[in-house]
Amino acid sequence: MPIRRPAATGFGIIAKIRSGRELLPDSPAPSSPVADPGKDQPRIVLAVRGTVLFPIRDSLTPLLVSREKSLAALEAAMMADRSVLVVTQREIETEDVEGDDLFTVGTLAAINRILRLPDGTTSVLVEGRTRMHLRHITQTTPHLLARAEPIDPHHDDSDRARAVADAVLGLFEQAVERSAELDKEAYVRALNAATPGELADVVASSLELPYLQAQELLEMEQPIDRLRRVRSMLELELAVLAAQNQIHDRISSRVEDEQHEQILRGQLQAIMDEIAETDAPSRDVRELRTRLEAGRYPESIRARVEKDLIRLADMPTGSPEVNVLRNYIECLLDLPWRRYTRDRIDIGRAQEILNRDHHGLDDVKERILEFLAVRKLTRSRRGPILCLEGPPGVGKSSLGRAIATAMGRKLVRVSLGGVRDEAEIRGHRRTYVGAMPGRIIASLRDAGSANPVFILDEIDKLGVDFRGDPATALLEALDPEQNSEFSDHYVEEPFDLSRVFFITTGNDISDLPAALVDRMEIVKIPGYTDAEKTVIARRHLLPRLLRQHGLEAGQLTVSDGALDRIISTYTREAGVRDLERQLAALCRNAAVQSVEGPAESTSVTLRNLARLLGKPRFEQQLQLSANSVAAANTVFSNAWGGALAPVEINMAQGAGKLSLTGQLDPVLQESVQAARTYWRVHAEDLGTSTEDFDKLDFHVHIPAGAQPKSGASAGMSICVAMHSALTGRPVRADTVLSGEITLQGRVLKTQDVKAKVLAIGRAGLGRFVLPAENCDDLEEVPSQLRKGIDFILVRSVDEVLAAALAR
Repeated sequence: MPIRRPAATGFGIIAKIRSGRELLPDSPAPSSPVADPGKDQPRIVLAVRGTVLFPIRDSLTPLLVSREKSLAALEAAMMADRSVLVVTQREIETEDVEGDDLFTVGTLAAINRILRLPDGTTSVLVEGRTRMHLRHITQTTPHLLARAEPIDPHHDDSDRARAVADAVLGLFEQAVERSAELDKEAYVRALNAATPGELADVVASSLELPYLQAQELLEMEQPIDRLRRVRSMLELELAVLAAQNQIHDRISSRVEDEQHEQILRGQLQAIMDEIAETDAPSRDVRELRTRLEAGRYPESIRARVEKDLIRLADMPTGSPEVNVLRNYIECLLDLPWRRYTRDRIDIGRAQEILNRDHHGLDDVKERILEFLAVRKLTRSRRGPILCLEGPPGVGKSSLGRAIATAMGRKLVRVSLGGVRDEAEIRGHRRTYVGAMPGRIIASLRDAGSANPVFILDEIDKLGVDFRGDPATALLEALDPEQNSEFSDHYVEEPFDLSRVFFITTGNDISDLPAALVDRMEIVKIPGYTDAEKTVIARRHLLPRLLRQHGLEAGQLTVSDGALDRIISTYTREAGVRDLERQLAALCRNAAVQSVEGPAESTSVTLRNLARLLGKPRFEQQLQLSANSVAAANTVFSNAWGGALAPVEINMAQGAGKLSLTGQLDPVLQESVQAARTYWRVHAEDLGTSTEDFDKLDFHVHIPAGAQPKSGASAGMSICVAMHSALTGRPVRADTVLSGEITLQGRVLKTQDVKAKVLAIGRAGLGRFVLPAENCDDLEEVPSQLRKGIDFILVRSVDEVLAAALAR
């Protein structure tokens, strides 16, 4: 049984006093007593963590002080009546203590002496006087001030109390005799205790008790209750001492003949044997029960844990189920039941954070600010479910981090890429070996909050196999009507996810189940323009990369022409990740030059760019270089933004065969079939007959052949290229077409207009022919992207031909 250490737990760590500040060096207390505890007056509160001060006359306890509020409290007390109300805080980790963070019972103490130690720390000697009940906090700065009233000591001189006191004194005497770590003076103080209640406090202060158990003793008002509790603690400690002595006797006889490893194994076996022989509750059960009593848990969880603790106490020590059940109980106690962080929604601050961390994306920022504004006005507890869809590297995950910062919430990020097992989301049932909670519950446990900003990254990369469908398992978590009682297979108790702010991200969510997509608010994030990438590189990427590579601002300069060339020929992406890699390569080159030679600046220009980064990785986008026959420009959209490609058609006399190359998906193949059928029906308009048309073989090719093409967007281009091949009329090289046609000659709406406009602007083309139904989509394209492009809206094949064919 170890001695109760000096209360270094006064603040967990010993910090130096602020420079130039000395509270009172080696100043003993005057003879004047502490102010009457019965008076209703404000009390200076000294918050401590990990220790409990008992009211024991003529007994001094040292406290090490470091926090600003605590130093201010001591300073104010010395200027008043030298008394402080010492109260233990509930959570050791809490730094800035407020009223709800403290227990409601503390000890009024007199400051005897304040010492400034040689290492710069402050030690205060206090004498506990009276138990006090903390009513409410009246002041939090510069130190805590509270209203408190004394607790009646309830002097009990009955025969029953004296009998229990004699038993405690006898047990304590045995403990002092058997333990070399107990101070003999502690027994003397116990003999001199004036009342049974004081005896209980003296013995409790001499034992090294967990602070929650010590606080429980402090809050017991009846002396006989405290004596009984102390007696049970002493009986348990005596049993532990006896077990240790027996173990020592068993092992000592083997020391001379056995090696060190055998000694350790013998000690372990002796401990296990002794535990099996006695019927004392395990230390794990006591610790878990203490956590349960100290925490704030729903009644259903308390009942579940109590039931499992009884089972755990009855299990044999060597049973394999002990660890399984203990881990389950710890999981229940670790979960943040009813623990929430307070939202601090400031729209102005949120807008400042979004603009600071992200350039462009004005539509996306506006949508996020709308969500935050609605949440602030309605004070709704239900969290919205946003889905940020866009190419890689456009800032989807970082937007989630910015939202968490703007709301003042904790951030949780879980990557779903490659997850194929439904149990990864919903948890494993405890009947399986190695069972564990799902990623959602496990992440909330690690975060310690039940309302974080929760990013489910790469939701479109979920897989499906024989173990289930993880995307379907997400339905319960993301459904506002169900997630207030989310059930994890491992926890087996409903957990409230309704206050979690879920944000999902993905590159292309078209393959997700419709039911899952229906539960999310989709926010599309397009790629960046070359001008936006230039600004991002100058403002964000280059400064950060210079710091990461240990370079000063002037040790690497990149000319505007070189940066434009890097963006256009060394990268081909909607985001900026590859651009960051290229700039990092330049920083590494500059670092080598700085280490090997004189500290001169490395200047990157068009002349030395190829020497530093090698040959360009990408040529200009595939497009018509001049007005051409049997060819037309089209534009595709994919998970990486937009890309241009020409549709090329050759025809020859044959048997009416149709050949398709260029890795066209079934939708594009059907577009070719539709265009061929349309012109077969309208063969007379082309100056030929249906019979002659049927004798023509067509070969449709969309380069580059190594890149798959998909989507319903090339029908108009195929139709125009086939008309040009049949009539010999050239197609304009500066024109791009996107949209589908019907067999009746109508034009259908296309998708992802903004991404396609980005690709057209990047290629430097000036005319974009698209269906008239996309007029509303054009209004959503920023004006700087539309600049320099002539948009031609069409409704029929005839209008398409008029816009695309050269005159």
